[in-house]
Amino acid sequence: MGRSMVGPLSPLVHKKWTTSLTTLCAQALNPGTVQHWFGLVEGVLNQFNIKPWLIFGADESGVRMDNQGRIQVIAPADMKQVHHQSNSLRESLTLLVFTCADGTSYPPTAIFREKNLLEEWVIDNPLEAS
Repeated sequence: MGRSMVGPLSPLVHKKWTTSLTTLCAQALNPGTVQHWFGLVEGVLNQFNIKPWLIFGADESGVRMDNQGRIQVIAPADMKQVHHQSNSLRESLTLLVFTCADGTSYPPTAIFREKNLLEEWVIDNPLEAS
């Protein structure tokens, strides 16, 4: 973009760096919020006598293989945060993580599109589930 497009003669627009929504969610994680959450959880665990080895958590994260990170855009001068949206048809994978409240965990699991799957990565029913 040329300098003439955004300069001192344009008080309504400025160049801004975008922020991912993931960053915004992480900023909401603060000591007060965490302490409140764990206080609520402890109350429920005590009330119903739930043991830690019976509590599991799972999380999935989509990972783009072509992450562009932050980009610079033109936005209204009074806009505090600017987000960007990109083509969802790009290559990605899904990571799954499983943990137990007693401290044990399973190795992370990566899910790729079938076209990227190598035969040596496949483990057929390793836990012998029925």
